[in-house]
Amino acid sequence: MIQKLLVGMEVDIVSRRVKSEDNVTDAVSRGDRSGRNPAFQLPVQIPYDLESRLYQSTD
Repeated sequence: MIQKLLVGMEVDIVSRRVKSEDNVTDAVSRGDRSGRNPAFQLPVQIPYDLESRLYQSTD
């Protein structure tokens, strides 16, 4: 479904690899929120059908 939509819109997606040391969001993606302003950390309501696949850290 997504691919069909992208083809219809003539959108090309190109992926690139980024080394961990060059990735400014690497620590955040691993759950390390040190040095981040708590005012910008928003809780997200996880849909019931995704609760078995996702979790929200409360550290």
